[in-house]
Amino acid sequence: MDPCIVHPGAPAVGRCQICRQPVCGGCHVLISNRVFCRSHGAKGYKMQQKMAL
Repeated sequence: MDPCIVHPGAPAVGRCQICRQPVCGGCHVLISNRVFCRSHGAKGYKMQQKMAL
């Protein structure tokens, strides 16, 4: 896995579901077992709410 886009010294734990950037455990947002970067966390939450309807 690539290093985190925000913290290059940290290994990424996943990639944002929207922008596909690698993110580390310190800066990722986890919503329903899906990884998002901080910038897209709110958008991911809204997507999850629409899917729940």
